[in-house]
Amino acid sequence: MRDSVFEEQYEKWEAAQPELLRTDVLWTLDSYRLALYLVELSTTDMRRARHGDLAGARRQLLKAVISISANIAEGYSRPTLADRSRFIAYALGSTREAITWYASFRISLGDATLFARYTHLARLRRILIATQRNQHSRLPPNTFIPGI
Repeated sequence: MRDSVFEEQYEKWEAAQPELLRTDVLWTLDSYRLALYLVELSTTDMRRARHGDLAGARRQLLKAVISISANIAEGYSRPTLADRSRFIAYALGSTREAITWYASFRISLGDATLFARYTHLARLRRILIATQRNQHSRLPPNTFIPGI
């Protein structure tokens, strides 16, 4: 089921992105766009969650979230299927890590925001798993790619 409020905000965000980003072939990947949007959402969330005792958790969350789009971009640019699969696995690991870090901000962000971020991360996780399975199915037998 689609969340119409999310879709509306996401579409506005997409339309506001510079042409330099939107004309890159990387922009055609749903996972990349969702991951970039998550960077913006998380940055806004962490401005709201300004509790000193969670400073380390804020850094870790932002690092994990930024790592998702960075690994998708780096993997997409790799010449071999095995390399691309490895970077998708890294992005998947960072997605799962971000879910864990977001849990530490439940009190600061509230249940509604936390649930919205979990939903966004779950959507991204599903896309990355499907991408990885697709790539893995095209690799030679007995090629291990972590994360599925």
